[in-house]
Amino acid sequence: MKLKVAEIIESTRGTLIHGNTDDNVSGICTDTRDLVPGSLFVALEGENFDGHNFIVDAVKKGAKAIVGDKEKVLKYAGSVSAILIGVDDSIFALGDIAHHWRVKHNVRVIALTGSNGKTSTKEMIARLLGKKYRVLKNVMNLNNLIGVPLTLFNLTDEHEIAVIEMGMNRPGEIRRLAEIAEPDCGLITNIQPAHLEGLGSIEGIQNAKGELFDGVKESGILFVNLDDPRVTELAKKFNRRKVTFGRSPEAEVRLIEILTQSIEGTLFRVRFGTRDFDLFLPVLGKHQVANALAAATVAWELGVPLEDIKEVLFSHRPVRQRMEVRKIKGEVFLLNDSYNANPASVVAALETVAEIEKYGRCFAALGAMLELGPESAKYHRQVGSKVAELGYQGLLSLGDLGKEIIEGARGAGMPEEYLFLGKDHAEVAGKLSRWLQPGDWVLVKGSRGSRMELVIENLVENER
Repeated sequence: MKLKVAEIIESTRGTLIHGNTDDNVSGICTDTRDLVPGSLFVALEGENFDGHNFIVDAVKKGAKAIVGDKEKVLKYAGSVSAILIGVDDSIFALGDIAHHWRVKHNVRVIALTGSNGKTSTKEMIARLLGKKYRVLKNVMNLNNLIGVPLTLFNLTDEHEIAVIEMGMNRPGEIRRLAEIAEPDCGLITNIQPAHLEGLGSIEGIQNAKGELFDGVKESGILFVNLDDPRVTELAKKFNRRKVTFGRSPEAEVRLIEILTQSIEGTLFRVRFGTRDFDLFLPVLGKHQVANALAAATVAWELGVPLEDIKEVLFSHRPVRQRMEVRKIKGEVFLLNDSYNANPASVVAALETVAEIEKYGRCFAALGAMLELGPESAKYHRQVGSKVAELGYQGLLSLGDLGKEIIEGARGAGMPEEYLFLGKDHAEVAGKLSRWLQPGDWVLVKGSRGSRMELVIENLVENER
């Protein structure tokens, strides 16, 4: 990477406090622990950190230039050798520099968002398009106002496509990310209750996700999930070319039927235009089939041959902590879906286990679903009720919201002896370990802040 200081100042509308505008930087960094000599260090501020406190450290490690708050950066004039650039908002400036770098490259940007399945779908899209193009993608889920710019800075002249996942928890974030990435194509996987704390209502979520479709170039493409009425309604508002997918007979890429589903994965038939094609996905869950359908639609539209789509999906593996199956205690099947959770994704995972289990019993260890706003308790009770409705043998949880999950199951008639509210992850794992026997299935799921992977760690420890 090579970027002139003059370009940084122009793109951020910043002020040169010290240094030469003809100098170049060879990289961009927001964390001094990762700083490479010759880079630009952008001093970011958050609730619990202030990058301006590390400016001296950044210069000692070889930072060529510093971008930060005007008043805070001014204090270092005369005391450090680096080029100093002052801006009004360093996070906004990071995005402006990333946008400048993006438009310098002749690359097609595929942007996606959604309440569920973003990262899994992004990974599938990137691998599918990789059969024909040189592709850049977010690392894991670096999908916010810092992660997306840092991803775009990895663009080189070799790349032909960038697959950019976008996350948000408040209005305006997707709009800003779209301004930065300037997408040629947009995909919304689905719209479900999530981040209600910051968005207020399902309508608020719909409007916030719709910022992506609004941000796609007028000459671009919207990939529209006809199985989600909120996504379909959104798409109607925008005068862009649309490519549709779903179970609907009107879909251009149509899921005809799920042929078989087993622990090995799912075989399903898809109609691409007028041609039927059988695909196998070695991951559990109909919701993962929906992710694969979305990814296959993008690949098909962008010219990836169907045989290549089949090959890539056949070799797909679950993203870490997302529908990962492993065996514990000899013959107990553990479904690790602990990375994150909202009501729709929890129900999808619960239904997957209930459908796939044939001979043993089903257990669920569920953590809190966070950021659901004032009706959070109601959503947790509904999930508990669903556990009982699906015939699970046992349910375990912890915390105040976990108590609501338990109450929902109790109210739906689940036997008291297999309801357990633990004081911590270790206690939940201990009780679960005593219940389990060969052939059983266990689902472990919760929001990121619930740290339900600790239940799994304790279960594995109990095996030793």
